[in-house]
Amino acid sequence: MFPRTFHAFTLMLIASSGIADARPADTDALRFQQNLIAVLECRATPTERQALGSQLRAARYGVATERPAHLRGWRFIAADHPEIESAATRIELPAPITANGITTGELLADDLGLGMSINAVQRDRIVAEDGLQMRTSTLHEPFRVWWRPSSDDAAAAQAWRVIRSEGAGNRLSCDYRERYQKLDDQQAADRLREDLVAVLECRADTAAWQRFGEFWTRVSAHSPLGWPAQVRALDAPACMAREGGSRCERITLDAPISVHGLAVSSVMIEPSYASGHVAADLGMVPVDDALQAAIPGATAAGEIIWTLPAAPLQERPRERFVVRTADGRTLMGCATSKAIHSGR
Repeated sequence: MFPRTFHAFTLMLIASSGIADARPADTDALRFQQNLIAVLECRATPTERQALGSQLRAARYGVATERPAHLRGWRFIAADHPEIESAATRIELPAPITANGITTGELLADDLGLGMSINAVQRDRIVAEDGLQMRTSTLHEPFRVWWRPSSDDAAAAQAWRVIRSEGAGNRLSCDYRERYQKLDDQQAADRLREDLVAVLECRADTAAWQRFGEFWTRVSAHSPLGWPAQVRALDAPACMAREGGSRCERITLDAPISVHGLAVSSVMIEPSYASGHVAADLGMVPVDDALQAAIPGATAAGEIIWTLPAAPLQERPRERFVVRTADGRTLMGCATSKAIHSGR
């Protein structure tokens, strides 16, 4: 059987499971070839995607001797692990095809649909042609994604080429815009920036805190393909000032925000706490600068943690803090007893 991700791919493409053989075989073969190239180049219509998926499903699950002539010689081989999201089916072709300016004798089918393996030179060319931006994650595969942000233009193309890398290899496929609509991808950029600043400055109301928790869960729980457009990277550095290997989750934003008048590009939380500790990672910004901005009157001498009480959130204590980490970074944020991920 195919991995479940190939099931997802075929179900996405298929409107019905039958194959019409009313046309001559050579016409069917030509149409199939045209649909295949259109799908690989991210310009296929829903009808073309459905037609291609129907024929591939029939070829994979049907009787090999009953395949149409243009699908004889195709070999479908399960690749990777069938129970993980990045699992794929490798398809060996009887003759090479050319799509996206790349000639190949092998395709891949996974949760994003049909794709092609490409090398670094081909990847760099496509990144430049499409103006793709890179996202990185140390917590979820794919670890690197080259992706094009969605457009606000209703007439813009509904699919873009996307490149994924779990290591040395690169996989080229398509990102169809309807894929992540169910994840509420359209959180307004201005509202998100306002919420992040309010949370970090210890003045977020209940609604802003809830939206922040939903945003963070969206990033933490999904691969880079499912992130909001405002996020560029996710990693897990050491956090706060404590020893013993405690790790934070850190999001790098696509554009800096201003928190207490300081530019902030990275935001951290410490998931090991049941409560909410959210910090701007200021990097090598001097502690004195953070204290002057967030806790006026405090001095940096001889301390590693500084706090200042703030207005409570739903009667739960809340305080600003500045931390000097063991590796010399400066963190500036807000601590509360209100949990982050659950929104409670």
